[in-house]
Amino acid sequence: MDLLGKKTEKRDYIMKIKYFWTVCCILLITNTVYAEVNLKSNYPAQYTVKSGDTLWDISGVYLEKPWHWPALWEKNDQIKNPHLIYPGDVLTIAMVNGKPRLQKASSASTQQQPISTIRYDAVKSFLRNAKILTPEEFSAAPYVLAGAEERLLSAAGDKVHVKGRLNSDATYQIFR
Repeated sequence: MDLLGKKTEKRDYIMKIKYFWTVCCILLITNTVYAEVNLKSNYPAQYTVKSGDTLWDISGVYLEKPWHWPALWEKNDQIKNPHLIYPGDVLTIAMVNGKPRLQKASSASTQQQPISTIRYDAVKSFLRNAKILTPEEFSAAPYVLAGAEERLLSAAGDKVHVKGRLNSDATYQIFR
C-alpha cells in the first residue's frame, strides 16, 4: 500500500470515529431530553429557594434523576427563565398534561441576585485558558472561514482558511 492509501485509510478511520461519537452524543442528548421524568415518592408540597441553590439541587428535591431538570422546568408560563429564580421564591409542583412542572407559589421580589446554575468552585477546574477580549480586540482578531478538508468540524492539526492578519510567531486559539 502506498503512502496515499495509508493517509486515506487513516482519514476514513478518523471519520468513522467522529461519526460514532456524534451518534453517541445525539442519542445521549435525545435520551436526556425525552426521558421519562419520575418524581420522588416523598417530594415536598412546596419548596422555598435558598441562597446557593442550583437548578440541579432543586430538581433533586423533586426528581429521582435530577439531571432531568430541563423537563421539570420546560414550557412553564410562570417561570420564563429557570435561571432567574431567587432565594425566597416558593415553588410548588403541578401536573400539566400528565407531566410534572414547577410553578412559583410566591416570589421574593426584594432579592437582586438570581440563584446560580452551578457553583463556580464546582467547575473552575474545567475553565482553563479562559480569555476575555475587549470589543476592539475581538473585531480585530482573525477568524476561520472554513476547514481545508471541507468538513463541518476541525481538530488539532487540521488546516483551516483564515481571514485576517496572522503572526507566524504567535499561537492562536479557536473558539465559538
